[in-house]
Amino acid sequence: MEVFEALKSNDLNLISNDGLRNKLISYYSWSNNILNEDVAGYVKIIEDASLNIFNTRFDALWNGNYKKYKATENWEDLELEMIPNDYEELKQDKAFMYFLRSLKNQYYWKIEVSLNSLNERANDLIKSIDSELKIRRNNESTWFEMTLCHTHLNDVHPGVLTRQIINTVEKPHLAKSYH
Repeated sequence: MEVFEALKSNDLNLISNDGLRNKLISYYSWSNNILNEDVAGYVKIIEDASLNIFNTRFDALWNGNYKKYKATENWEDLELEMIPNDYEELKQDKAFMYFLRSLKNQYYWKIEVSLNSLNERANDLIKSIDSELKIRRNNESTWFEMTLCHTHLNDVHPGVLTRQIINTVEKPHLAKSYH
């Protein structure tokens, strides 16, 4: 996302291929929104459970070693835990068991499905970028070979040829051939 934001701030028109530029904008707009919405929905399910299910079945929500975490800033050092009030009763608790089974399904539909769709679109975008780069490389290579074949190196100062090659790479439509 940072690369896209940097590109937006520098001018998306740097991407000369309109189709590719639109595909890039569409991907980042869609992916950011859909993933944020789906993750927020999943988090809301867990937050609701903390108010309606966990509060009567556990002694605390996410107890952990916060002092150790502050010292190390390593998530694993938190050692988060939720200790049930009555473990044997919890294993037989239909509402709690329903929540656990449903949470797994919610994760699949809200997170995994979105990530799979995101990956498909990302791969399509990568293919489009690779294709555009291949076309550009072929065009630049062809022009460069043609320029070298048509240029009398004795008649052209090396600086002129170098500037011409740079202009062609940056702005192929301005290329000139020296004979």
